[in-house]
Amino acid sequence: LWPKEYAKADKVVCVSKYCEEKAREEMHGNVNITHCYNLIDDRKIITLSQMSIPKKWDFSDRAKPVFVTVGRLSPEKGYMRLIKIAQNLFTEGFLFTLVIIGGGPEEKSLQKYIRENNLQDRVFLTGSTANPHCITNKADCFICSSFAEGYSTVCAEAAILGIPVITTAVPGGAEIIETCSCGLLTDIDDNSLKAGIRSVLENQSILSDWKQTLQTTKYRFGLQSRVKELHVLFDELYELPLKK
Repeated sequence: LWPKEYAKADKVVCVSKYCEEKAREEMHGNVNITHCYNLIDDRKIITLSQMSIPKKWDFSDRAKPVFVTVGRLSPEKGYMRLIKIAQNLFTEGFLFTLVIIGGGPEEKSLQKYIRENNLQDRVFLTGSTANPHCITNKADCFICSSFAEGYSTVCAEAAILGIPVITTAVPGGAEIIETCSCGLLTDIDDNSLKAGIRSVLENQSILSDWKQTLQTTKYRFGLQSRVKELHVLFDELYELPLKK
């Protein structure tokens, strides 16, 4: 249905370059299509990140590095496989902490797996929170373990806070790493994600290097930069001849 509807539009705007290219391919180049990233209020995110963190979610005394991820606890986010990957890496002797922020339909099953495998001191579910940024801001690295995304806003928000990102190659993932000029892109499968996380655990000094790079590149995700892109899009739309 949607290809026919797209054909009626003067211009189709996707949320990422990947989605633009995929849609152009499926539409055989017959639709005027582009992309424009969602606006992110970096000032608000920074303000929220500086609020005091709830004591129970202060992981400063836990094993380093601290990996954080934020999202709905649903299958497409890949959190069960992320916990299993963490468990395997713990078995290999690596020390770190994994914090998963969010709520959703998989919450009980994830909690059960953590409990049954004695991971309570290493893997933490915070549940839903109105302000995940104050927790993310204390992390050493952000992980996107998703099987599917349009464009991961939470990865961009982490980058704004200067937190390096490891992400699977979901739509928009490569663009986020390219915009950061640092971080790590892995394939979608479990083994690739595990190998990516292991590579960081084996060379933790790279996290400091990535954070240093983000001091320069994080502004690319901010409101001022994205508004400029939106103005370009509006100019393009203004110039379009109207369909009769």
